[in-house]
Amino acid sequence: MGGGDCLPSGERCETEQGFGKCVHVYKCLSSLVDLKSKTRPKICSFARKEPIICCNDCELVNDTRNAIVDTGGGVFFKTGHKANDRCLEHLSNLPYPCQTKGLARVWDNRKKCNNFEVKFYTVVLGGHDAERSRYPHMALLGYGQEVISAQWLCGGSLISEKFILTAAHCLLETAIGPVTFVAMGILKRSDPMELWQIYRVKRVIQHPEHAPPSKYHDIALIELDRPVKYSKDVFPACLDYEGGEHFSAQATGWGKLGKNQPLADNLQAVRIYGVLL
Repeated sequence: MGGGDCLPSGERCETEQGFGKCVHVYKCLSSLVDLKSKTRPKICSFARKEPIICCNDCELVNDTRNAIVDTGGGVFFKTGHKANDRCLEHLSNLPYPCQTKGLARVWDNRKKCNNFEVKFYTVVLGGHDAERSRYPHMALLGYGQEVISAQWLCGGSLISEKFILTAAHCLLETAIGPVTFVAMGILKRSDPMELWQIYRVKRVIQHPEHAPPSKYHDIALIELDRPVKYSKDVFPACLDYEGGEHFSAQATGWGKLGKNQPLADNLQAVRIYGVLL
């Protein structure tokens, strides 16, 4: 971190942006953004070995240790909800194109300080064919004893390093057998094999109340034989935890293109709307 003039907390200080106030590093949201971009805040002094820095923010926060900065500089606060907070941990490491909102740092020229304003990050679709890297959580499920001859028939969503969320009816193809492989990192079935990340199925966990042909409780988990290697093309989905009576979502998969039509080669995406009854 940059050097300072040994000023105590609360004293006026100056940075390249202008005048600020000496505060504990965990009170200054800009320090979190700066450190993410490898910019060192200016140090005023130390309090019990913890830095007091010169902060140009218009308002201070209680504790920056409860926030993360994504790869684009957006700031997100943890909520205590496991699904949300886990998603934020992912956002701090790799860019993820899910619909969400965070805080963006904006310089207030009138007040001469940094404001943090709500910014929405949204997915925009341009047709039925999905774009590469747009849905990095998508998994293609394979059936058979060997990868080379496996049939890839169902889809799922990566939700952690070793688990896929899928439909319970996808665990078994009557004419072939149980699901045995999971492929990640692909957009098209015809993608060259060097793009495929292929994992073996270690175990499956079906909803205990799933009873075909009923469509209720049609949900299951697949545990992989080893942790997934994350990249821009392989990344977990952010799970919803808020719910709501009305919803809008993206449905994605390699299913049939229509009645009596073949399975899609390119991953398909469609916006769906609904009301929970």
